[in-house]
Amino acid sequence: MSEIKLIKLVTGEEVVARVDFEGDLTITVDECIQVGFQRDDQGKMGIAVIPWCPSAKFPINLDKDKIVFVADVSEGAASAHKQAFSRIQTLGPTAGLTLPRR
Repeated sequence: MSEIKLIKLVTGEEVVARVDFEGDLTITVDECIQVGFQRDDQGKMGIAVIPWCPSAKFPINLDKDKIVFVADVSEGAASAHKQAFSRIQTLGPTAGLTLPRR
């Protein structure tokens, strides 16, 4: 299975996670981030992410009765998830990058 999904929990948390397995009563998730919204310096709304359950050992099972819904993720949330768990650090267009000369 291993799909990236948005999971809305009964606590109100919105978690973007890799869903590895779905059983009758639980789903198994890994690589979880909690998403929220914040305004940038220009007042635009953007996605803010923080680790979800940073003290837990993953993967973990979520009880389905604690889940409000599971949905496909937006491009912004998918990008935030990929950046959070990628082993390659991506740099923004304003970051300086020095390459060795040949």
